[in-house]
Amino acid sequence: NPAVKAGQVFVYASGLSGWVALRAEAEARPAGFLLAAYPAKPLLRLFREQSVGLSDPSANAKATKELLALEEQLRTEEEWGSFQWSKKYLPAIRELAAVDPVALLKGITAPALLAYPEKDEIILPFHRDLAAAAGRANQEAILLPNAEHSLLRDDPQSGISGVMDRAAV
Repeated sequence: NPAVKAGQVFVYASGLSGWVALRAEAEARPAGFLLAAYPAKPLLRLFREQSVGLSDPSANAKATKELLALEEQLRTEEEWGSFQWSKKYLPAIRELAAVDPVALLKGITAPALLAYPEKDEIILPFHRDLAAAAGRANQEAILLPNAEHSLLRDDPQSGISGVMDRAAV
């Protein structure tokens, strides 16, 4: 929006959209970022970690086989492929697979708060440590207790389940 001046807006992004948000910093010049579950490892490495983490050995083997097939498809000039039982637009996946998320973090100048849900099973909480090690002085990586990937919280003691209380952030 041309009516919004640089430095007046904070950008919130979750998961892979954090990569897109950071790439747009030079043009958008936000006041800062709040990045939830920011993946600090490249895309294909994320997929590999997620497939290895499956508890069912046959599902693990199938996921690994699909990932190998995707990697093969990405080496071709094909426009469309399949992965995880659905059709995928390969140019977009190629672009995401080329992203170095640590370099993106190192390259931004705006302050950033990276929030990692403690119970995230998609972007595992150890990504916080990777982001913290790569970050600059104006970046902080925190762990959100009892939060899941979608920033829902689950508190078995109180029985409360719902969107994170903003005081937790």
